[in-house]
Amino acid sequence: MNWKRSLSVALVIVMVFSLGACGGSKEGGSEESASISSAEQQEVINQLAEEAAAVPEPDTQAAVEAAAAQDSSTVQDSAEAAADKLTGEWADINDAARVVKISSNGSEYQYADPDGTYAGTVKDGVLTIQISDAENDTAEVFIDAKTGNLVTNYQGDIYEFTKKLQQ
Repeated sequence: MNWKRSLSVALVIVMVFSLGACGGSKEGGSEESASISSAEQQEVINQLAEEAAAVPEPDTQAAVEAAAAQDSSTVQDSAEAAADKLTGEWADINDAARVVKISSNGSEYQYADPDGTYAGTVKDGVLTIQISDAENDTAEVFIDAKTGNLVTNYQGDIYEFTKKLQQ
């Protein structure tokens, strides 16, 4: 019988400690909840800041060089050369079967992906394509200055593509 009594005492001790750890009093429990909430909020803020810092930036170096050129024909040639970096076939880095194609005919550009073909214009190395007739329903397409990959930013969703090699 002695071992049963010891087991009962041990269970009672465990229950007492469990209640204490759970915040047996409302006052202590709410303070603990508030501090956890604040820590969780700070973690979310830190994560959002990291994600914002990770957004790719357009390679505007060619556009800057074009603006610095003295001759207007040289400026036009440099701007076209910067925009022509966008043309070609690009494979999604997460799904190589998903391919986009960007083509140009002078100052007119077309962006084609599995969802459709869209007309666009280039300014400062950024291709802006009109997705629908709705106002401001556009996507920005540019070369990431850090990676050299093509980036499509549509409604805050970022897609990244690598240049597909010509066969």
